[in-house]
Amino acid sequence: MKYTILLILVAFLLPVGARAHDPAVRSRICAEPNKTAARCFVVHGKLIAANGNPATRIWRIGTGRILGVTDEWLPPNVDRLTGVDHFATDVYGDYLVCPLTRERPGYMQFVCILRASHLTAKRKY
Repeated sequence: MKYTILLILVAFLLPVGARAHDPAVRSRICAEPNKTAARCFVVHGKLIAANGNPATRIWRIGTGRILGVTDEWLPPNVDRLTGVDHFATDVYGDYLVCPLTRERPGYMQFVCILRASHLTAKRKY
């Protein structure tokens, strides 16, 4: 009986997890009006991996602002450029982000990334 319940749960949960990596589904999840604090916007920046939480961040070039990427999902074109070691590569580009928190001076704003374009990778070491 225990194993039957476990198999049923696994059968229902696997498709949900797989759909979260589908870009079309991801776009809807990230851009849901009740989940975002403001409208999505494009930012020109440098995607970096850092110690701390969140580990993935975007520095808005030309400012002192850092955006924290709240989940580890990255668009496939960014993921290909960073490779296995995200800490070794910075990725410059234009990121379409949706804010999950309001912008406040002195605080990191949390965002999720919908898309990325005009990408250039730079190895740190």
